[in-house]
Amino acid sequence: MIKPKYEITFPQETGDRKISQGQEYFLVDIDGLETRIGLHDYKTIYRYPWLYDIVLYDFLGCKTPSGMCDIIHDLFTDLNVDRQRLHMLEIGAGSGIFAENLRDRVGITDISGLDLYEIAKVAAERDRPNLYRKYYVADLTDLSPDLSDELARQQFNCVGLASATGWGNHIPLDGFEQAFNLLAPDGWFIFHVKPNDPDPECVALNQWIYDKIRSKQLDLKTKQSCFHRYSMDEKAIYYDVLVGVKQSFE
Repeated sequence: MIKPKYEITFPQETGDRKISQGQEYFLVDIDGLETRIGLHDYKTIYRYPWLYDIVLYDFLGCKTPSGMCDIIHDLFTDLNVDRQRLHMLEIGAGSGIFAENLRDRVGITDISGLDLYEIAKVAAERDRPNLYRKYYVADLTDLSPDLSDELARQQFNCVGLASATGWGNHIPLDGFEQAFNLLAPDGWFIFHVKPNDPDPECVALNQWIYDKIRSKQLDLKTKQSCFHRYSMDEKAIYYDVLVGVKQSFE
């Protein structure tokens, strides 16, 4: 599919005006009108075909989906994990670029997506049709009883995410706890978080995942630093990729 062309510019920082990672935005020409869109304003950015991919991957050099999947591929190869037996739930699925890389680079083909926004589902079906087995639109912190039961019945043996953490504009801590609860014992948990960041949500999420490891709820198989993308002032941003197995206490 040929991507559309957008005229995109980024704000210029000055010494006394720094833009934090959670506040980044860009300007794009939409039908002749210069429009300001927050980098994490998913309800707006997903309205336009491929716009998120063009900004994140073409302009800001994001390598998270491919980098994470290379780590997962190598780990699963070393441990002889049968990808065809994996039944995965991707949370914060967005327009599907992580799932696309999981399919193409890792060999996971049975993936369901979940996102808070209906427009994310629309974008995934528009930009990457036939990628997901099913795409749920729901708030992980407020699942209806029917959907909670349906997700539990799925017995997902792999749950993961890419980049959906931090700054109050991604999945909150309670959502990750719910996602972990949806993972079947002995299933794979794939987590992605920025370390050493003062953002309170990043601090809490780092504490949460390491509590899972220390309490032996999660058997950590690998932890690696992975280049995420460049910030708008051209500084490299790195995240930690943690992959482990949920432990059974029965």
